Amino acid sequence: MMTTTIGVLGGGITGLSAAFHLARRLPAAYPAKILLFEKTKRLGGWIKSESIQVPTSPNGTMGSHPVVLEAGPRTLRPRSLDMLELINLLDLESSLVLIPYSHPAARNRFVYFPETGLTRLPSGPLSLLNSQLSNRLSLGTLLPSALAEPFKPPNRPTALTDESFDEFITRRFGPEFARRFGSSLIHGIYAADSRKLSMRATFGQVWEAENRGGGSVLKGFLRKAPQQHPPAEIDYELGALEKTMKGISVYTLKGGMERIVQALEKSLRNDPRIEIRTGNCIHSVRQSEDDSIVKPPPEL
Repeated sequence: MMTTTIGVLGGGITGLSAAFHLARRLPAAYPAKILLFEKTKRLGGWIKSESIQVPTSPNGTMGSHPVVLEAGPRTLRPRSLDMLELINLLDLESSLVLIPYSHPAARNRFVYFPETGLTRLPSGPLSLLNSQLSNRLSLGTLLPSALAEPFKPPNRPTALTDESFDEFITRRFGPEFARRFGSSLIHGIYAADSRKLSMRATFGQVWEAENRGGGSVLKGFLRKAPQQHPPAEIDYELGALEKTMKGISVYTLKGGMERIVQALEKSLRNDPRIEIRTGNCIHSVRQSEDDSIVKPPPEL
């Protein structure tokens, strides 16, 4: 039987996990070779962790404390069963750092504004009333913008099928709200530019809420969403993680999120059917006569 060559484009978390699961699901006797192409010299994409030593002086004694800096996501939420399965399969459970809902780090969230420094975000309706957002003069326009949104006339153009996150927030809550809250939210979640990120792709539920609310996002969230067909059940291999994650708000890994990338890379390199090619840019993809998608790199 002729060997099937499968190409995976991109060595970020999506490409790495795709190659990992593909190799798991291919029958051992099936003659296949998996080529993973990454244009840069490193794997992981946005996920990159760096440990630095921060000088400290407890009790007057000079010392240092290790701090992990993340170029990409800092934490994950346990609702993603796909990621929990990956952690279980890669045997990373012992490396988990769990943050329960009761932990101060889960309740206290901050955003940095140049004019006022670190500002604590409200954790609920009651804390909103005493929030720094409503007390600080320089932030006084943000809360009224949110409260006024339900009374703002519908302003989505009829033919509009998508827009950037920044355009959406500006349209419904105003430019100042978009600049302060919208930008910081997108930086924190996606490490991306809110002016370039698709609203429907990243916050589809908010987009649909505007539809349900007759043009108002907040009214839409107060109305019950239409019943959706439940997704097909997937038999995840979670081990003991389902029990471990009860009561957990977010989690990370010792040494940083890059531990997942390192574990994936190690697993892929140990599989003789998989070849990883870094520094290899794919310029185009074409369809062959037998309907398979192929793209030989220049050197092949």
